Amino acid sequence: MLIREAEITDLEIILEMGRGCSRFEPVEGIRFWQEDEVRDLMASEQDKVYVAQGDEGLVGFAIFTYNPPTRKVTSENTWVDSNSRGNNIFGGFFEEALRYYQSIGARYMCALVARDNSSPQRALGKAGFKRGELAYWYLRSISGP
Repeated sequence: MLIREAEITDLEIILEMGRGCSRFEPVEGIRFWQEDEVRDLMASEQDKVYVAQGDEGLVGFAIFTYNPPTRKVTSENTWVDSNSRGNNIFGGFFEEALRYYQSIGARYMCALVARDNSSPQRALGKAGFKRGELAYWYLRSISGP
């Protein structure tokens, strides 16, 4: 399994995978990233979109954003095809991101994981992440009705 930075030719597949996951639409009307947003993330020097490439094509993606003033990295979305889970792809995405963000001076990384999603919780724990408080995630659309 190869984990690499996404290329523009991966864009449609990433969008298809992301839009197929109900967890990426946490509130009605707030959908997975739009095409131009993912394209901008892919073109960014500081934000990263990674993909996992298997023998049959892409089997997952991860999106990380970086806030330079706070030196904070946020894991925005990570998805791995159910047939490819258990192969440390999730952990591999975080290893790549940690390596890159350490090299540019980031101070910390955070990830939001659903309470009932134990596999990523275990992987993050193995990678040295500490679980924070259990809290509610509040969302509101800023543009539109």
